[in-house]
Amino acid sequence: MTRYVIGPDVALRLARDEAVIPDAHQILAPTLHRSQVLSLLYQAVRRGEMTMPSTSP
Repeated sequence: MTRYVIGPDVALRLARDEAVIPDAHQILAPTLHRSQVLSLLYQAVRRGEMTMPSTSP
């Protein structure tokens, strides 16, 4: 199994691109990762770079 350590910017990019990580790989992150991702996500939404997807009935 290949392990990759990623930063918060990479995590947001993977989420934005809806990336699928193969089972043969494992994504690892530092302890502060969640707080840093939430901060970057908040900033991106405030700048209008990201929005919540609208739901269709």
